Amino acid sequence: MNKRITYLIFGVLLLTLRLIFNFKFELIPGINGGYYPLQVRTLLDTGHLGFSDMPLYFYINAVFVKIVSFFTTIDNNQLIIYTSKILDSILLPLLVIPLYLTNKIIFGNNLTKHFEIFLIGFATLSFSPLILTSDLQKNAFAIPLMLFFIYFLLLFYKNNLKRHIILSAVFIILVGLTHFGVFSISLLILITSLICFYRKKAFFPILGISILGVLLILQFDSNRADRLFNLWNLIFEKPVILQGTLSPPDFVNYVFSYLLIILGVYYIIKRKEVLSSFQVNVLASFLFVVFILSFPLIDLEYAKRFSLLLFIPQIIILFILFDFLNRSMRKMISAMLVLITIASVFLMTGNIKPPSITQDAFQDLKNLEQYISEPDETLIIARHGLEWWTAWQLQTKIGQDKSVNKNINLKYKKIINLVQLNGINQMHPGEKSLFHEPYFPSEQEPIYVSDYFIATELKKEDLKKIEQPAGNNVYKK
Repeated sequence: MNKRITYLIFGVLLLTLRLIFNFKFELIPGINGGYYPLQVRTLLDTGHLGFSDMPLYFYINAVFVKIVSFFTTIDNNQLIIYTSKILDSILLPLLVIPLYLTNKIIFGNNLTKHFEIFLIGFATLSFSPLILTSDLQKNAFAIPLMLFFIYFLLLFYKNNLKRHIILSAVFIILVGLTHFGVFSISLLILITSLICFYRKKAFFPILGISILGVLLILQFDSNRADRLFNLWNLIFEKPVILQGTLSPPDFVNYVFSYLLIILGVYYIIKRKEVLSSFQVNVLASFLFVVFILSFPLIDLEYAKRFSLLLFIPQIIILFILFDFLNRSMRKMISAMLVLITIASVFLMTGNIKPPSITQDAFQDLKNLEQYISEPDETLIIARHGLEWWTAWQLQTKIGQDKSVNKNINLKYKKIINLVQLNGINQMHPGEKSLFHEPYFPSEQEPIYVSDYFIATELKKEDLKKIEQPAGNNVYKK
């Protein structure tokens, strides 16, 4: 079978599964499923985003919605949701293109037929590409861009042609305009590889790249730029290894990562003569990236996010190591790739991620509209995951309880505390939700009570009891 057909088949399989995951429910699945259509609708209505964020993915969605709206009479809200689901299903499978090019052009297409099938199956159908669906759309879109960046970067290191470094720069900028986390890991890859290839000569390029990277983030999201400056204080706060909450997929991912690290370090130290200088530098770069992303003392929340990107440097390492592995090691790694892929498909299709609320609860939100005369002057406080669909249905400002302080009534004419009673979908079977319902001591009678919600308008005397400072996560329509 033609190798391009193999990549195409796995790309189509991933596309099919993502379509199933996205269209199983009317709403977009996941805690943050409502975030994407809300941002796109706000962009279409006002010309700016409701929340500060890296904007590229939302603009792409908005452009497609605008184009399709000329050819259909479908309701605009429904069109935005359909567009979000379709683009999310299509874009991540495009990763097979840079993977194919990287294998063929950079590493000489030396994989055996069976190992290549196992590796591409892992790249498309393992936990990460299946988890990165619906409420992780920007992460998913950034991954093919990241792989194109890696492809052109390695092509530059191999051939030293100016056009390749220009293309690599274009793609890392596109990554930066898409997703903060993937951009940060791309910068880590770039900086680490520059050190490995150029040693001391890399100092000034790294300094310039670091400054430009921070400025790019600062331009679109100052909160994330601040987080970057305070990273050292946060990244080791709750070490994942001490929390005892590693899921089986994450545990397997860590074991696989450290197996690759051991093999890679062995070949660099003991078998360096069988590797070219290009291979040594690339291998050292990506081994360091894998080590950082799977470091067991990293904070639990960061570790979860990093683990979703581990499969990319893992694949690059396997592209290099394959030629030097003996038959038994190839068989062992092949078995691991197959088992991880099969387990991923089985577990993810058996536990498809639902939306944060049920369809009935979503429809019930609309009943609150009669109590809101000025949506632009109304703030609704709701649980994380509910706030997006609340703003989607009612077109009000929204926030979480941590965004409220005693002076917030000076900004809004009406502040409503929304508590959900029923219709909450469980994201992970058997696990309690991490997100609490907002609570404010109040003697006010609820303005709306149903089987699903209690809505209470907070008065000035209620707000005076609040002590914590407001955060910056209020939605600005």
